[in-house]
Amino acid sequence: MDLIFWRWEEYSDARRSYINVTERKNGFLLPADHPMASASPENLMLEDFKDDTFILLSDYIAPKLANRLIKKYAALGYDPKVLYAPVLDTSLLWVTAKRGIIAASDQCIAADNPAFALCP
Repeated sequence: MDLIFWRWEEYSDARRSYINVTERKNGFLLPADHPMASASPENLMLEDFKDDTFILLSDYIAPKLANRLIKKYAALGYDPKVLYAPVLDTSLLWVTAKRGIIAASDQCIAADNPAFALCP
């Protein structure tokens, strides 16, 4: 049996068969004192983060993520502010320094750190 893990749906292909092994909660990793950090998830919308800067990893590390985020905001009529981090550790430091927020899953190394809040 071959076993492959991948993240991006762009890699899906009708010629391949697969089963979804697990799903992760995704959201934004914010500084713990961010105004939206204590908001109830069912009341949050993408528009609530339109004034935030999105810290993204380079396309080399996370291909297509920036493009997908920019397209989603463009569809809502916004032009998001984006800051590119060279590595994940840098992006986490920048969130701590309140330079922006990052898209993350509940498996992110900082998801349980009290300095951060994960808003799904």
